[in-house]
Amino acid sequence: MMPGAGFDAVGVEDGHCFAARAPDGTTSWCLAAEPLDRHSCRLISRWRARWHITPASALWIALADPGTFIMERKMLLRFKARAEHAAQPGLAHHR
Repeated sequence: MMPGAGFDAVGVEDGHCFAARAPDGTTSWCLAAEPLDRHSCRLISRWRARWHITPASALWIALADPGTFIMERKMLLRFKARAEHAAQPGLAHHR
């Protein structure tokens, strides 16, 4: 997602999903759009991490997980707002 740092894109299916993975293979993230009907879909985010559990990593997980949830929820709500705004009649082709 960022050249030389972060995750590598490992799969893109236009209009359906995006998957990325850490270079060491321990962590992955996928965003997928699942159709609900002709006019709407659900955006699903999946984050998976393979942790080596130690007292320090357990503490890090306990502290980081709530913040990650809040940050990701905010991101998904922004996606939703932007998609709903773009879907309004007459706005689909304006940026």
